[in-house]
Amino acid sequence: MQMKRKRILILDDEEDILAGLSDVLLEEGYEIEGVTNANSILEQFTLGGGRDFLPFDLCLLDFQMPAMDGLDFFREIRKIQFDLKTIVMTADTNLARVQMAKSEGVAMVMQKPVDVPLLLNKIETMLS
Repeated sequence: MQMKRKRILILDDEEDILAGLSDVLLEEGYEIEGVTNANSILEQFTLGGGRDFLPFDLCLLDFQMPAMDGLDFFREIRKIQFDLKTIVMTADTNLARVQMAKSEGVAMVMQKPVDVPLLLNKIETMLS
């Protein structure tokens, strides 16, 4: 019996980071949806009242983005998939924002630049 590939959503407005993380995670065998725009991915999820939404197993989320920041996106996506495990990646050193994200259900906050081996380890642990 073939096991279902784990689906990871990567949301980062920096295309180089998005491409790099996508490549690494694809090599690890994950199914990846990578986007630079939070609003566009939310529109996909809410088409048909959410009935056509294919859930993700994990979300890697940039904190600081134009149009909609990572925390606002996290709040919106949890309305669709409450149990989505989320790792926030940020260069922000504002501890109050980090604590707010954790208090709202973000599983982990990692500082950018992200330590890729550590990130892979955390993803594997969270998805096992």
